[in-house]
Amino acid sequence: MIKSNDILYSACYVLGSVIREEWDFLYNQATELHDFPEYYLEVGSHSGGSITALAARLARTNSTKRVISVDNASYPEVSRKKFRENMDNVGLSPWIEEENISSLDYETSLKFSLIFLDGDHSYDCVKEELIKFDEHLVLNGVFCGHDYQNYRGLQTAVDNFFTGNDRYETIVCPKNMWARRRIK
Repeated sequence: MIKSNDILYSACYVLGSVIREEWDFLYNQATELHDFPEYYLEVGSHSGGSITALAARLARTNSTKRVISVDNASYPEVSRKKFRENMDNVGLSPWIEEENISSLDYETSLKFSLIFLDGDHSYDCVKEELIKFDEHLVLNGVFCGHDYQNYRGLQTAVDNFFTGNDRYETIVCPKNMWARRRIK
């Protein structure tokens, strides 16, 4: 049985750098998109803090949907084994499918109702991820990401992609995140 949001968030907070306001935002987006048949995608799962918000919503309703976690675990303090252990410890492993690969090497034909980018924060990578995953987001789906205020290259790539792009509208989100809804 899945824990309450307060207990689950407390357990998940130690897993990553997502703060409560950001966790709640992701959980609420997953709630709004719950009736969409498509999966969710998280690029850059690290040790699992933010993915728990998406998976918790699926677990609450025993959904058959999954969160696809794309991460090549290319940083020393985290491994995919540790990520799996963390997800097992909070009871969310059944709702997560792992892809141990770089985001730009990940190939899929899936469509997603929510795409959360929090991997490589360089301008070039974020720009390529936005282009690549744009075609996989469904109408009324949410494209969002983390660390907007912390990385200038990331911020520039996001701003460049969405400025003048009339297929998206801005969604109010926590200050260190960015979020857009596909409207066309």
